[in-house]
Amino acid sequence: MGFGNGYVPRESEKLPPGEYEARILGARPEQTKNGTPYLAVYVQVKGHPHCRPNSMTFYDRPYVGEKEQVRWDEKMTEFLDAFHMPRDTPLGGPYESWKGATGWVRCVPQKSAPEYSNLYPLKKAAQGQGMPPAPAQQGGYMPPPPQQGQGGDAFPEDVPF
Repeated sequence: MGFGNGYVPRESEKLPPGEYEARILGARPEQTKNGTPYLAVYVQVKGHPHCRPNSMTFYDRPYVGEKEQVRWDEKMTEFLDAFHMPRDTPLGGPYESWKGATGWVRCVPQKSAPEYSNLYPLKKAAQGQGMPPAPAQQGGYMPPPPQQGQGGDAFPEDVPF
C-alpha cells in the first residue's frame, strides 16, 4: 500500500462543556509513554456518537499518602455511583462486566490547555428522569430496558464493540 495505508474517513466532533448521559463501551489497562499504568474507560455519549473526548482516565491508587489515598477512593466511589455499579465492584478487572453500564459524565476544558477537554463521572441526584440503575446480572451489568412507550434504546447511534 502507498501513502495513507488504507485511510478511512472518520467523523469527529469536539464535545462542548456540559453534562451528558453516557454508556460504558469498555475499559482496559494502559500505560503512559513513560510507563505509568492507568485504566482507560471508554464511553459513548448520548447524542454524540463521534465525540472527543470519549474516555476517562483513572491512574492507580497511590501506595503512600493517606490524603491522596482517601481522595482516590472518593473518585472511584464517584465513578461507581455515577454508573450505578455496586461499590464492591472489582477495580482490577475483568472489565467486561462494566460494558453497558449507563450513567452521567461532565465534560470540562483543561485548565492548562482549554482547547482540550476531559470527561469526569458525575453522580446525578434522582430526579425522576434519566437512566435507572443497570441491574446486576450473572456475568455483568446490562443496560436497562426501554421504558414503556419509548421504544428503541437511548443510544440509537450504537458503536459495534
